Amino acid sequence: MWVFDATPLIYLAKVDRLALVQQLDTSCAIPERVYEEVIETGLEQGYPDARRIERSVNADRFAIVPVETTPLLSRLQENNNLSDADVAVLGRDG
Repeated sequence: MWVFDATPLIYLAKVDRLALVQQLDTSCAIPERVYEEVIETGLEQGYPDARRIERSVNADRFAIVPVETTPLLSRLQENNNLSDADVAVLGRDG
């Protein structure tokens, strides 16, 4: 499974290439926290990239996945240099 952070999603959307993920041999996921950051906040702030990413999610190119608490996730959350979205991506098991 490919787990996407905000930056690659945003840049794929900027160049209108989100459909490229369909060429990957496995499923693609966006952690809930990244979804909130990129799509919900992006839509509130009027970013067209957010609308493109939302359409890709609605087209089932990406699954929105919860992040379960694991020992790794707990350790990552202690790192003040990581955002909540970064922790969600790095702490994703599987």
